[in-house]
Amino acid sequence: MPRAGRYGGARPTGERGERGDSGDVAVSSAGDAGLAGQGVVAGSAIPEDWLAAVPFLRQGRHRAVLEAVAARREQGTVYPPESLVFNALHLTPLAAVRVVIVGQDPYHGPGQAHGLAFSVPEATLAAGARMPPSLRNIFKEIDAQPGGENGRGGHSDHGGHADMAGRAGTNHVPGAHSPDLTRWAVQGVLLLNTTLTVDAGRPASHARLGWDELTDDIIRTVSERCASAVFMLWGAHAHQKAALVDPARHLVLEAAHPSPFSAHRGFFGCGHFARANAWLAQHGAGGIVW
Repeated sequence: MPRAGRYGGARPTGERGERGDSGDVAVSSAGDAGLAGQGVVAGSAIPEDWLAAVPFLRQGRHRAVLEAVAARREQGTVYPPESLVFNALHLTPLAAVRVVIVGQDPYHGPGQAHGLAFSVPEATLAAGARMPPSLRNIFKEIDAQPGGENGRGGHSDHGGHADMAGRAGTNHVPGAHSPDLTRWAVQGVLLLNTTLTVDAGRPASHARLGWDELTDDIIRTVSERCASAVFMLWGAHAHQKAALVDPARHLVLEAAHPSPFSAHRGFFGCGHFARANAWLAQHGAGGIVW
């Protein structure tokens, strides 16, 4: 059943292929121990700025979710490591948020998840794993936009933005794609999965633990407290989150999911990265180096 939200109408649910990336990576589980020191500022504690601003956190309602996750860890392997569950919030302070990219749940293979949606640590690929296909398609779309490898002009499915996007570009250096998106996070890109943990080898296994209540509140808080942000919502699951965002204050960009199952149905050619930079420039903020 479609769900309605605070600022928008009903949104569809379900899209094939939005959880399929994790099977592409197979590395030793010993690599997970090394993730704890990669791209995280401070352990599993929630940063004070987010703790004070997000009602779900401020009221302590997240504790039940953390207890449920702790119980799962006692039964088996859970990703990401405990110290990286809130990595996105550590790397992107609330006051610094300029772009929000919404993912679904973490990669469920060893060495992959480190608390940032779509991102994979460099060490995982260095160990011989393949880049997740959705991330590979994200980079293809970046390279196809102004400032990318192919230098194609901006595309817009909402009209009027294409010329502005073409002028703004992506600031991307061709060939500089690292699977670790920490470099985006520290520029103000909140890489937020709607579910923050997952059992090893079991996609969507933590989808009913209550994470959605927290991450919905995070999105709502960014909408209310940040000025002129960009929300990139890819796939039907992410599209539901548009209802949490005030479109009078922010730019909401929707497209198909970058999964190989759906990328050719509207993700490729969406122009989101150049359009985001054009919006930021129009509102007095520097663009993201994608």
